Formats: sequence, structure tokens, C-alpha cells
Amino acid sequence: MLRSLEHTDILCVSDSLHDINLMKHPSQEYHRYATIVENIRDFVKEDWSVQFVHSLREGNRCANYPAKLGPNSGTCISGVDSPPWDLLGLLVADVLSVPVL
Repeated sequence: MLRSLEHTDILCVSDSLHDINLMKHPSQEYHRYATIVENIRDFVKEDWSVQFVHSLREGNRCANYPAKLGPNSGTCISGVDSPPWDLLGLLVADVLSVPVL
């Protein structure tokens, strides 16, 4: 999907520091998710720039909103052409640097 949209710079933000470290450091051969981690690493080796960054869940409301929807959507991956209406308020608050309460 990213390739078809001609995206070459990808920023992967996660609130799981453990997951970020799995991507950045040599894998443990017998880790429960070693196969998935290696598949992601193979994906990253393709012709694009991928960065893995840690972010606190509380400090990234815009990313947290679709993450909460994911388990209830019934699909593994989905794309959107424009943000859902419920997310627009969070985007405006982010642009205006409204503090998290």
C-alpha cells in the first residue's frame, strides 16, 4: 500500500519501547515473535527510509485514536483518504499544542 502511494519516508511510532528495541537491536533467535520481527526487518531493507520512534501513549492522542479503533474494525490493515470526523478535534488540538489533561 505504501509503495503504491509512492511513500518512501516512513516513520513508525510506537508506545511500546520493547517493540522499538526489537526492531533496532539484533533479534533473539528464540523470541516468541522472531519470525515477525525478521519479516519487518526484511521489509525495512527495501528501497525506502524507515525510522522507529518511541512515543508515550498519553502524548500522542492522534495516533492513539485509530489504535483504539483497530481491534474493533474487523480488519488487519486499513487506509483512509481523510481523517474521521472524531479525529479532527484531536488534530486541531495537536496543531494548537493544547496540553494533555
